[in-house]
Amino acid sequence: MGAFGQFAATSQFYLYGRKHCTQTGYNRVRQKLLQAGPDPLDAVDLSGRVAMVTGANSGCGFEIASFLARKGAAVYMVCRSAKRGEEARQKIVADSGNEAVRVLMCDCSLEADTRAMWSAFCAARADDGATPRLDVLVCNAGVLLNERTLTSEGVETTLACHLLFGTYLLGTLAMPSLEATAGARVVVVSSGGMYNTKFPEWADATAAEGVAYNGNLAYAYAKRGQVLLCERWAAAHPTVKCVSCHPGWSNTPAVDEAYGEMKKYLEPLRTPWEGAEGIAWLCAADAGVLQSGGFYLDRKAETKHIAGPFFTEGSYTKNSPAEVEVMMANLHAWANGARALTGPQVSGLARRAPLREQDAPIELSRFMGRWYVVAAIPTFVDRGAVNSIEDYVWNGRRQRIDVNFSMRASLDAPLREYAQHAYVANGASGTRWSLNPKAGGVYLPLGLSYLVVHCADDYSSCIVGGPDRSFVYVMARTPGLPQPTLDALLDRAEAAGYERAKIERVVHNYGAAPPPAEPLPPPAPRTVAGEPLYGLPRLCIATMSPSHHGARAKAVLDAISDSGVRAHETWCVVFPRGAKSPYYGYVEALKAELPSEQAKAFAGRHGWSAPFVWIEMPDGSRHALGGRDDFCAWALDAYAADTTVVQAAGTLPRTAEAFASMAKPGTATAAASWAVDATPETAQATAEE
Repeated sequence: MGAFGQFAATSQFYLYGRKHCTQTGYNRVRQKLLQAGPDPLDAVDLSGRVAMVTGANSGCGFEIASFLARKGAAVYMVCRSAKRGEEARQKIVADSGNEAVRVLMCDCSLEADTRAMWSAFCAARADDGATPRLDVLVCNAGVLLNERTLTSEGVETTLACHLLFGTYLLGTLAMPSLEATAGARVVVVSSGGMYNTKFPEWADATAAEGVAYNGNLAYAYAKRGQVLLCERWAAAHPTVKCVSCHPGWSNTPAVDEAYGEMKKYLEPLRTPWEGAEGIAWLCAADAGVLQSGGFYLDRKAETKHIAGPFFTEGSYTKNSPAEVEVMMANLHAWANGARALTGPQVSGLARRAPLREQDAPIELSRFMGRWYVVAAIPTFVDRGAVNSIEDYVWNGRRQRIDVNFSMRASLDAPLREYAQHAYVANGASGTRWSLNPKAGGVYLPLGLSYLVVHCADDYSSCIVGGPDRSFVYVMARTPGLPQPTLDALLDRAEAAGYERAKIERVVHNYGAAPPPAEPLPPPAPRTVAGEPLYGLPRLCIATMSPSHHGARAKAVLDAISDSGVRAHETWCVVFPRGAKSPYYGYVEALKAELPSEQAKAFAGRHGWSAPFVWIEMPDGSRHALGGRDDFCAWALDAYAADTTVVQAAGTLPRTAEAFASMAKPGTATAAASWAVDATPETAQATAEE
């Protein structure tokens, strides 16, 4: 699902950009605006206002500064080059006739420069009193580098310029002035590139030593950080409008330097003014019409995420409140001389936010099986326990997870076992469970929350716990872990808000060797593509409800389930109907497992009209049948000897069937989906059994 999220975010941003970010997109919005009447920007008067624009000597920054000067504002141009800054200032003065345009020298990637520049601004505005007037702050300075480059202060340049000093530090220094000025706003020029990612862990954001560097990702990280920062500022400073925005795909020197010949894929590019116009509106519009914390393009607040199916938000690019807390704390520390947070500081920050399950979904089939508890904040039941093991088995008929927790109070104590029923509480994500423990022979309907806080990509380790952080289990597929791996997991638990000092190591000692786990099968239908299976071929349907086509296909599947012709196991999954239904993404993921010719044949339509039918073969391959018509034709042939199946498959769907029940489970059992190692030894052992 992580791969799908990245693919969706990247591909859909490009398609979104083709529609909205090009010159074509600008012209469409512009035409609609002028149809409603004259442009309000033409008549705006900013006399008496004070504005500061970083990166103001070229590109969109120059256009914004020029606009503000033409409208009568006092403009402070923040520029790194004295020569280029003065040349730009002279052009603006000549064009606008406004002499109240000044250049402040600053490299926004340096803490010292940013602080010195702000002091120079305060000195220039000394007549304003103790708090200089500032109506508009535009954080526009930026850079995109292909190679990891550190500033003279030892900070990665992209992060430093865009986010750390050029936005966070400067905005923090300016906030008292902005709060003292009615109608003030800070306008942060982000980028549509932030659609590609969430804000990462701090080591990745800062391109720490040993972290692989990608210039485009470093840029996207900083731009996502700017959007998150504006959201936090909007909440913390309600009297100041804090907005982020992007200029679309504009023909500026920065784009030339970053993309070179590749910029042809962004054409037709906007002119610098066309990119800057929406930002100029944010600077001049009445504060009452601005959505503080919003992300703007062409005078309109846009969505901040497009990583889900069909341009929905999805979860791939979203940060949890705890992650944003850590980002803000690191920005504060790094902008004030400190360059790292301690583990307890990170943990304390995380505890301010509610504990959440991980954003990325898990494949329940891979999560099932045996887990050894290697470290824990235990409950009263297992305090001081050894040999603690969690076993998870999917119960397809009951659509639940059968949980068995086993442990010993000491190495020579008898084995204790605790059974529970778990039900997935967040759908396809699979990361939040509701637990009913067994007591006195009865499963108590307590619905205890159980969160998968972290799961390794290869399902070799995980962290689970409760939302109140009263317990946590750090688990692995083996009784022991290499110390660096365990330390990394404990770091993750601490970052999630667990107090590290309370986490205890769990002893595992089984004598000569740990007991073998019972063969615990993953749940259908996500068997392992390419790996052989025990049992009959599995006939699977994915559909939506209500759907008369889906209901008819399910009726045929039910007839096959009851058939005396035992040629297939059966399985069905049903999603809610709608344009944004997860059904479409589910089927897209399934198509990737098909043979190349079939994948190509079914590639013409995103997802598939419900239902979609396929067979999972004992050799691990998949064979798609297609939709209802193809499935019924197949059933008429494959089950010609069963009159009930023939009757069901030969009956045309009726609209009245749309709301028919699809609750009847298939016949697929756990054993039928058990992926095995098809070695001669295994085959012999199976034959002997």
